[in-house]
Amino acid sequence: MSPGRRVERPSRGFDLGRIVAFARQVMAEDAAACAMNQRGLRAAPFAQGMPMQEECEIHAFHRWTRARLDAAQDWRPGQDGRR
Repeated sequence: MSPGRRVERPSRGFDLGRIVAFARQVMAEDAAACAMNQRGLRAAPFAQGMPMQEECEIHAFHRWTRARLDAAQDWRPGQDGRR
């Protein structure tokens, strides 16, 4: 779909409840399959897996936020000319 293009109304017979139920069923089955695949997996040199790039970015954001929160907590009026 191109930007700015309007989505047409669904045709008759469109049942959002059935689509949501199907999506939930697929996600539950996927979760069960993932859990089954992970159960019992062990590798001597590794205690945990490597984080994905997205997880590294989230961790960097958490560190950045924490540093600013810590700095704000230590800040006192008049330290930098602000009131």
